[in-house]
Amino acid sequence: MISEQLENIKKVLATFDGNKNGEPKNEVEIYILKSLWVMLCADFEGCLKEIIYDYVEKIKDVKDILKIHPLLVIRNSFGNKKFTIEELCETFNGHLNKDYTISKYNFVETTETCYKSYPIEKIFNRLGLFFDSEEKTTVRSLDSIASTRDSVAHGDRNISITRKELEQNIDKIEEIYHLLANKLQYSHFFKKKPLARKSKKIRLSSIHKKKTKAHK
Repeated sequence: MISEQLENIKKVLATFDGNKNGEPKNEVEIYILKSLWVMLCADFEGCLKEIIYDYVEKIKDVKDILKIHPLLVIRNSFGNKKFTIEELCETFNGHLNKDYTISKYNFVETTETCYKSYPIEKIFNRLGLFFDSEEKTTVRSLDSIASTRDSVAHGDRNISITRKELEQNIDKIEEIYHLLANKLQYSHFFKKKPLARKSKKIRLSSIHKKKTKAHK
């Protein structure tokens, strides 16, 4: 849990002396603050991936493809590859009467930095989850924290961090984490009544008719 990880950072921070303005008093405290900042992002990323994997595992137990969000099926079946409508229909038709297998590793790419807003939005969209404008604003406040983290990790000596800044961003990280955790916990997938299993196959003609009606 993120709370336990953040408490560990706060315990180390409690030993920090510094001056009245929260500035580090020596080189040791400068390195402590910078290290804790990097750790803050690492703990957030690790905990976020964990709850995303847990979410996919819950959906994995469903096995009925008609009860799973189409965007999630698309990502699981095709990844980053291009696909045709015919191939998508074949995927659904091929699993109408068979269990559909999902791998949690199809949703978070190893190269994605999950302490930045853009990759997080992409991952949630793959799961069929979308942020409203207020949620986007909150999640995107991660980017300033991430920017400082990257500067520290890349050896930028011009970066200075105070105890107060770190404490404020610990609270911000916790707020964002709980927003994302609630998004997963109370998603439409778990609130919406599942579709009944149907034996009738999905046909291209029916898709075409729906598109035609929509354009009229």
